[in-house]
Amino acid sequence: MRFAKLGIAALAIMLLAVAVPSNAAEKLVYKQGIFGKVTSGGNFWVNCGYVTITPPADGVVVVTVSGMALFDSTLSDLSLTINTVSAKRGPWVFGVTPGYQLVQNYSIRRVFTVQANKTTKFYLNGSSLNGPGRKIQIQTGSITAEFFDSSDAQQLSAPAVLQTEKSDDARSNE
Repeated sequence: MRFAKLGIAALAIMLLAVAVPSNAAEKLVYKQGIFGKVTSGGNFWVNCGYVTITPPADGVVVVTVSGMALFDSTLSDLSLTINTVSAKRGPWVFGVTPGYQLVQNYSIRRVFTVQANKTTKFYLNGSSLNGPGRKIQIQTGSITAEFFDSSDAQQLSAPAVLQTEKSDDARSNE
């Protein structure tokens, strides 16, 4: 019986040592159950939710937003972006169109550099170019902001081919 207890204790210690990755987020904040509305065809950006974080050191924050959009018609569309400014387009835009039952899931992520002890809000902003002018409901299951110290993060560069090409396409995220 005594050996069984020692074996269980040793197994628990080994599992704890293995379960903690070295690059785990140093700080995590999140919000759940946020509801926003975007006017279809309105062509203006609206704040649909936000999360606030104060990082303990210089580093990066990975912001992830996931949820569901309920559309007013099949003619509608929805653009979502994560930005540090409320109701403004961010550098990357995620497009969502209605599904068969006018409902579509979404999940978007963006990385931001942050400064130590500087409180930052990260906003989920939405806009619609097309539709009959009724409300598209944005249900955000969660918005999370995960902070990683600069020593835990490495910037990866794009291949040279992608860095030199320029696009005249108006839909470009540049």
